Amino acid sequence: MFYENNLTDRISTIIDGFPSDYWRICLQERPTIPVPERQVQVDDVLGKMGSFYTKFGYKDMTISLDFNYLEDVVDFKTFKDQLPYIRKWLTEGKILEFSDDRGIYYIMRDVTFKGDIFNHMIEYGAFTVTVTLAPFGRVHEDVPVDLMQGLSVATMTKATMMFNASVETSSPIFRLKTNTGQWRLTIKNIDTDKEMIFQSTGTTLASNQIYTIDCERKVFYYLDNSNREIYLNSYTAPEGFPVLTSGENLCIWQATTGTSRTITEFSVYRNMLR
Repeated sequence: MFYENNLTDRISTIIDGFPSDYWRICLQERPTIPVPERQVQVDDVLGKMGSFYTKFGYKDMTISLDFNYLEDVVDFKTFKDQLPYIRKWLTEGKILEFSDDRGIYYIMRDVTFKGDIFNHMIEYGAFTVTVTLAPFGRVHEDVPVDLMQGLSVATMTKATMMFNASVETSSPIFRLKTNTGQWRLTIKNIDTDKEMIFQSTGTTLASNQIYTIDCERKVFYYLDNSNREIYLNSYTAPEGFPVLTSGENLCIWQATTGTSRTITEFSVYRNMLR
């Protein structure tokens, strides 16, 4: 990440890896993150004891960020000069983090400025933004891929146990780098023994490339030199994109072609209802 881990007297807002400290703005107070509210339909039936409850997805979350600016003016970087860049940094943001909760991030849906921007003095400014977030905080985990060597067959198979601490099923994002073009990723729920398989196919996949399986958006892609997402259809997922159910999940990566057949990177991004 861009920001440093040396802040002790304030909490920084980090958007897409870029900290609020750079703009010399800071939070007046740490915002409270709301608990995601579930959509529930309640139906009453005449003569039935109690009601019927139908549970759906979760609603977006909304928080307010109160910023202020108080700093000696250096190189004419006044609050008014920096405001256009601050506005762009906020309104185009996608990933929100806080410096006191590393590893947890939130997906930004929308940002609106609330009320007027206060700037009566050249060294001082204050403003509030309302941020709409997707349900749940997310957690990023760099997963060791060789925790369970007993399941390995030479270097063809790597497996690790993942504990999904969320009370809800998570549609994760898997990022992996291998030196083989074709492979299979199997997610097995320990309680039910149910397996979900995602398998790369074809010969178009390059080795030593970082590939992303976004199970929430249901896309498979890699980033080109311009950081653009290049979508691929060279995969099969018989039961749909894998999910991580609440509790223990066994993640198994297996090479299906290649000589050394190893995986060198494996990261998981998943929701975390706390």
